[in-house]
Amino acid sequence: MGQYNLSHARRLQCLTPTKPICPSPIHAGSCGDGVPDVRDIVDWDYYRERLGSAIQKIITIPAALQGVANPVPRVKHPDWLHKKVGVR
Repeated sequence: MGQYNLSHARRLQCLTPTKPICPSPIHAGSCGDGVPDVRDIVDWDYYRERLGSAIQKIITIPAALQGVANPVPRVKHPDWLHKKVGVR
């Protein structure tokens, strides 16, 4: 059992980086060490669409059904809402 612990500790020591992956968090992704920036990996269009859909459900559709102008003009009303309420 003592050998297992020592062997395990050696494996952990080999896996532990001797220097930080990116020394400056301000320049994350531009370190030149092959570590990609998470902002380059994320599918931003997908998350913008999801956020827009949530804003429609919570804010813009209820506002239109109550006769209030769109409080979030960046998020357009869906086509069916234009037909139902006559929103312009």
